[in-house]
Amino acid sequence: MRRVIAIAAAAITLAGCSSFSSSDSFSYFRSAPPTVQVQLESTPPGADART
Repeated sequence: MRRVIAIAAAAITLAGCSSFSSSDSFSYFRSAPPTVQVQLESTPPGADART
């Protein structure tokens, strides 16, 4: 029975850690990615480019 309780406690702890690390609560620590200029060339000229 102790083993079941220990496994359940570990699962709850790990689930809490994963949801904490993926949250945006610390997003202010991350810097914004740099802006880059992109130039697209196409064949034939004037083709549509989508992202």
